[in-house]
Amino acid sequence: MTDKPVATSLPAQGLILLAILTLIWGASWPIMKVAVEGMPIFTFRSVSGIGGGLVLMLIAKLSGYSLAIPRAIWKPLVLASFFNITCWMLFSAIALTLIPSGHAAVVAYTMPVWAFVFSIPMLGEKARKVQWLGLVLGMTAVAVLAARGWSVLGEAPWGVLVMAGGAVLWAIGTVLNKRTEWPMPIMVVTCWQILLGTLPMALMMAFEVDDLVMPTPIVAAAVAFSGLIGMAVGFWTWFRIIEMVPAPVAALSVLVVPAAGLVFGALLLGENFGYTEIIALGCLMAALATVLPKPDAKT
Repeated sequence: MTDKPVATSLPAQGLILLAILTLIWGASWPIMKVAVEGMPIFTFRSVSGIGGGLVLMLIAKLSGYSLAIPRAIWKPLVLASFFNITCWMLFSAIALTLIPSGHAAVVAYTMPVWAFVFSIPMLGEKARKVQWLGLVLGMTAVAVLAARGWSVLGEAPWGVLVMAGGAVLWAIGTVLNKRTEWPMPIMVVTCWQILLGTLPMALMMAFEVDDLVMPTPIVAAAVAFSGLIGMAVGFWTWFRIIEMVPAPVAALSVLVVPAAGLVFGALLLGENFGYTEIIALGCLMAALATVLPKPDAKT
């Protein structure tokens, strides 16, 4: 393998994508909370996931892409779909029923730190000492919010811990995507991952039949946004970013999303944005800064 510089910043196109992703995923947290509080979890995730996946597949087809999947790719595709979509959708939805959307956003974006951890055995990347400090800082951010949930909000910290588990699984999926040499366009990979990852959610809808009611217009709009914008546009943008740069750098590129999630949660749902949230966000940003590779790193 020939040595080549590792990209440590996003190109201009990536910065535009990042701005779009920040707005979409930042606003998605309070909007998803509205959806999970007004519709059963598996139904919400199934409707939004299948809808978003099919729309993205239609766009791919109209763009002239082949939707065929080579036989050799099915195993990594299913595996990445499980971690990136199934686990993520389930864990984040459960967490949003237990904790404020802004807290969920902060804990979710400890993912880049976990991506660094998993990139060591899975991608053969070398760790620097400061990156281990980042792991501690990321866990501190989780602990701060868990402690607040226990002592101030009158809630058990399970929502924070569930969201942390979702972040770990998303990190595995991120590294799996980077490790796989996809022979088809990223849009095709994305729509197939969304549809395959949503399938287990659809099967679990059978247990929610008795709980289904006609959603209010606000809940219906939240579900539609989550599927068409949050899932279809958001995940395509995310996978496009991780296609440009190494996994840890791609993960770092979404640094501003949890801050946007806190702001949107405060604006849309009136959630608290005080000292606890600022401390946790500061720990998270410091943690994410440690996983950025050195500019002269080689691979």
